Amino acid sequence: AGCAMPSAGNNQVDVTMAPTNVKDFSTAGSAGASKAFAITLQTCTAGTYSRNYPWNYFLGNFANVRLEPSKGSPVVDAALGIIGLRPESTATGIGVQILKNDRSPVALNQEVPILHVQDGVTEVPLLARYIQVGNTPVEGGTANATVNFTVTFR
Repeated sequence: AGCAMPSAGNNQVDVTMAPTNVKDFSTAGSAGASKAFAITLQTCTAGTYSRNYPWNYFLGNFANVRLEPSKGSPVVDAALGIIGLRPESTATGIGVQILKNDRSPVALNQEVPILHVQDGVTEVPLLARYIQVGNTPVEGGTANATVNFTVTFR
């Protein structure tokens, strides 16, 4: 048991990033303001009690998220959750970093545990921010990145 995604067409999460100024970036790792967003899961089952154990051990469902860059967005730093911009972007020197609510990075291309699901609707909270990659000066312009996400339950 786990959760269901919204129906096709409603299962995309578009994140309008927080306004950022080129002056916010001075060295590699400089970051703009974080923008909160969530992956909405529906008809969730929080968990069950196993009948196989004499102490009635609770088996909770944990939502795990796997982020995979797509549409030409390259992996810049998988461990730090940094995605490069899509080829049609005109900004340079920055990428997009995905973080958990506690501001720790969501590693790319692997399942990352995020939270226990609740019965009914569960919001998987995440953050996104622009981050300077390398020591190349940041130049403004359009800055878009895309990731596909997969949610698994354990």
